[in-house]
Amino acid sequence: RTLDRAVTKQDFIDVAMLAPGVDKATVHYSCGKYVDIYISPNNGGIAQTVLLESTHNFINDRKTITTFINVVPAGESYITLGITATAKFRRNGIQTTNDIIQALTEAYSYENSNVNRKVRKSDIIALVDNLEKVDYVNLDYLYLKPYFRPNNQHTQQLLTNIEILKGSTV
Repeated sequence: RTLDRAVTKQDFIDVAMLAPGVDKATVHYSCGKYVDIYISPNNGGIAQTVLLESTHNFINDRKTITTFINVVPAGESYITLGITATAKFRRNGIQTTNDIIQALTEAYSYENSNVNRKVRKSDIIALVDNLEKVDYVNLDYLYLKPYFRPNNQHTQQLLTNIEILKGSTV
């Protein structure tokens, strides 16, 4: 589809995914001369410097001369959510809980996700509510723990310390 050339936004995504060692990719591109390409290595994780450089060289040979590319690793974000679900009459609550956890884990696993995938409340509620054993569901809270990295290097994740304050319930 790309004819081995990167011109459009989709071309850059497709060519990046053709690079050896790259499993998933997305692009921040606004029809200009600067393109940021976010990649994820085969089998997940954070792309290391060797993969970033080889992917940069791979794409650099296939882009237009006036375009400048920047290849950086895609981060990982952890979803934290609280769900109150009621099992249907005469259904085991523990098994219903296990079914909910399994459905969410499968739906948002690395294999079923893309870089910069949207996480919508309505999708999560629908996924859980449509399970056979669930009668009623309420999404109490949803937030992401973002992937932090320094602006200048893009190769190492920042160390974060999360501290629970005395008297806090969450």
